[in-house]
Amino acid sequence: MKRTEKFYLLVLLLVAFFLRAYKISDNFIFSGEFGTELLYVRDSLFSGRLPLIGLPTSHTWISYGPLYYWLMMPLVKFFGFEPLLGAWVGIVVGTSAVPINYFFIKKIFNDKIALISSAAVAISPIWIWFSKMARLYIFTWIIFYPFLFFLWELWKGKVKNIFWLGLTWGLFFNFHFSPILLIPALGLALFLKRKILKVKHYLMIGVGAVLANLPALIYDSQRGFSMLRSFALWIPYRIAGFLGFYPKNNPTSESLSGSLAVINEFFGKILIGPENFWILGTIIFVVSAIYFVKKFPNRILRDFGLFIIILSTLSVLVGVFVHGAPPIHYFLPLFPIPPLLFGILVERFWNKRTFKVVMAIAFFLIFIVNYKFFFKATLTPDFVPYKLQREIAEFIAIDANGESFKLRRVGPYDHFSENYSQNYRYLLWLFGNEPVGSGKITYTIYEDTTKLPVKGRVSWFSKIAVLKEDK
Repeated sequence: MKRTEKFYLLVLLLVAFFLRAYKISDNFIFSGEFGTELLYVRDSLFSGRLPLIGLPTSHTWISYGPLYYWLMMPLVKFFGFEPLLGAWVGIVVGTSAVPINYFFIKKIFNDKIALISSAAVAISPIWIWFSKMARLYIFTWIIFYPFLFFLWELWKGKVKNIFWLGLTWGLFFNFHFSPILLIPALGLALFLKRKILKVKHYLMIGVGAVLANLPALIYDSQRGFSMLRSFALWIPYRIAGFLGFYPKNNPTSESLSGSLAVINEFFGKILIGPENFWILGTIIFVVSAIYFVKKFPNRILRDFGLFIIILSTLSVLVGVFVHGAPPIHYFLPLFPIPPLLFGILVERFWNKRTFKVVMAIAFFLIFIVNYKFFFKATLTPDFVPYKLQREIAEFIAIDANGESFKLRRVGPYDHFSENYSQNYRYLLWLFGNEPVGSGKITYTIYEDTTKLPVKGRVSWFSKIAVLKEDK
């Protein structure tokens, strides 16, 4: 690596770290889901047992693999139970994605594409946002790059590392199941290279994928492989419903509009944080993709870059519509693709002076638009600062004065288990008074105060209300 490359990469690394770590105690997104994960880690440590599976997904009949929890358990035991530990894990993973992107993209493409795509990863609002959420699924970013590298090696006719292709693909499912949408890219690559592949190569891919999920498979085998069987049935079930062959999960105007909305959020937020400007980011990606398809229509199955960009994008988009308005983390397999496309596009036109001027102006304008997103997080029902969450939990723990109480929460996602209040439950445990399912006292945290009753004993914390009821 040249000295100038090292300098630029170091600058990008520092920028990425700063944007993710800036005022993290205020900007840490401590969600109910992350609270559930910390409670699972806590319970695993207290039980003295190493879990064979992780937490269930939103589809409760299937669980993730245990690798994330195996990582978090020693970290929590060494550093303590403070939730900000998870935030720093997210910062480290999110920041490390920059040099990892650079290393693998340089090997597959070239140093200029690697540097430009790494810059996009460093300052992308959606990459920063997910880093601050610190959820287990951001580890899929780290796995994606070696998976891409081993897929590229297969593309070039090299099969000596094909076991690692299977292993990296299998590792995804310890952190999220959305990379199942990469099957078309993997399957087509295997089909195109079928003349150089032997039975042993397919077996090595399978062995790698199985080893990556061995703990979960051992657990599932003790229960008749119920998770595996249900998952195998779920995919054709969703497809049949989408195509109208089954009377459930059929597409509706609501699911279609929801799918379009989350597509716009993902592609828009790659470049722009504020919602009003997401459509610009989406248009930029769509126009760039159309340009490459029209410019090189016959190279999609010959050029690895075009192949992975187009096929993975189409696969994920089809998956989004088949599922119907999924959460945005279903785009996890696609996170590295827009930065890669951006890198290829900029590298192609970099020698044109006018393009450099346009890019400099665009970069400046995007930074101005994103300034508030980067540095001034705003309290909303969707985002309550961690410091405020601690203040609320500490108040409840002191006010309860050692008595048993129930906890409720009113706000976004409160239709999920425990009203999506596991983050407060974890904090209350830290403060020595974890809520229980019984007791005369009930504390209800209103993050959405439009539903707050007119009467009752209410304590205010900025724009968040806590209602105490004693029955």
